[in-house]
Amino acid sequence: MRLRHSAYARAALLTLALISLGGCKVLGMRSIPLDMLEDEYEKPNSRYMEIDGVRMHYTKEGKGPPVLLLHGVMASLHTWDGWVPLLKENFTVIRVDIPGFGLSESFADDDKYTPEYAVEFIEKARKKFGYEKMHIVGNSLGGFLAWYYATKFPERVEKLVLIDPASYPQDLPFIIGLASGHVFGAAAQLSTPRFIVKRNIRKVYGNPDNVSDETIDRYHALLLREGHRHSMVQYFRVLKKYADTEELVQHIPEIKAPTLLMWGEKDRWVPSTLIERWQHDLPQLELKTYPEAGHIPMEEYPEETARDAFAFLADGAEPPDGAADSRDSAQESTPKAKAKPTLDDPEAGDSDTAGGEAGEADEAAAPAPAKASHNASLFDSEE
Repeated sequence: MRLRHSAYARAALLTLALISLGGCKVLGMRSIPLDMLEDEYEKPNSRYMEIDGVRMHYTKEGKGPPVLLLHGVMASLHTWDGWVPLLKENFTVIRVDIPGFGLSESFADDDKYTPEYAVEFIEKARKKFGYEKMHIVGNSLGGFLAWYYATKFPERVEKLVLIDPASYPQDLPFIIGLASGHVFGAAAQLSTPRFIVKRNIRKVYGNPDNVSDETIDRYHALLLREGHRHSMVQYFRVLKKYADTEELVQHIPEIKAPTLLMWGEKDRWVPSTLIERWQHDLPQLELKTYPEAGHIPMEEYPEETARDAFAFLADGAEPPDGAADSRDSAQESTPKAKAKPTLDDPEAGDSDTAGGEAGEADEAAAPAPAKASHNASLFDSEE
C-alpha cells in the first residue's frame, strides 16, 4: 500500500511540474466554451430537459417500446452511435449524457455523486419521458447505474442489458485509483492532457489500433467542458469506494428483469472473471462474450453487439429486412442541418407515445442551416 501511494505521489508531482512548465498549451488546462462544444457535438435531434436544476442533454428517435441507453465514465451518448440505426427500427431509443459528461451539466453539489441519488435522477427522467416501463442498457458506470436502478425500481424495468458493468469488488484501473486521491485528483481537475485521455481510451479497446483520432478528440473535448473534470474525479471516487465493498452488490440477486450480460473478453478495466459472480447471483441471465473486444464492445463491434441486444430485447426476433446497418453509423457524427434545441419546450414535443404517454418535457429540434465544424478550433489554445 505504501508503494502504491508513493507511485501516486510521484505521478502527481510530475503532472504538477509539467503544468508549471507547459501550461495551458501543452496540458489542456482551459475549459472549452459550451457553445463551441454544442456546435461540434450536438446531434441533429439533440434535446434538453431540466431535472433538479441540472440541464441534461439527450436524444430520442425511432418508434416502439422505449430503450434507455446509459454510457460509461468519461464517455457520452455518442458511444451508442453504432447501435441507434438498428435499434430504432423497432424501439424508441433514448440516450442521455449522464450529468457531468457530454453536453449535460455537472452537479453543483458533491453530495449528488452517489448511487442513491443517481437512481432517483434516472427515475425522475423516466417520469419526464412519460413511460411506465423501459428497457435499460448500460455500459461500465452506466451498467452500474442500470442494475442498481433495477433493484430499486423493479416495476419500471422491462429488460436489462449490462455491458461490462461496474459491480463486484475488483482491483481498479490505475488511472481511477490515481485520480481518486487528493493530490492527483486536484491536479486532474486543473489539467487533462490529451495524451492521457488517448492512453486510457486505447486501454479500454480490445485492439487499441481501432481507436480513431476523431474519437480521442471527442472524449477529450467533452471532458474539457467547465465542471466535467471535477465530475470525473467525483465519479472515480464513487467507483473506488464501491470497488472494495459488497454493500450494493448484495442486492444483485434481487433483480427481477430478464437480463443480458455482454462482455469484452479483453476488458482491462472490469475483468471478465466477474462473469462467474453474475451467473451465480442471477442464474437465469443470458450471456454474450466478445473475444476481441475490450471494455466498450458497443464502440468496437457495434453491428455484432447491436444485433445481439436487438434479439434479446425483441424476444429473439431478427431485425427487419432493410434495417439500417450499424456500420453506417459514422454518418451520425457528421454535422447536419439542425436548429438550436430548446430547454423544456412542451409545444415543440413530438407525438410519438409508443410504449407510454408523452413526456412532460419532450423537446424536439427543427431543421435549420448547418453550422460549420469547429473541430480544428476546439484545441487551438490547448495543444
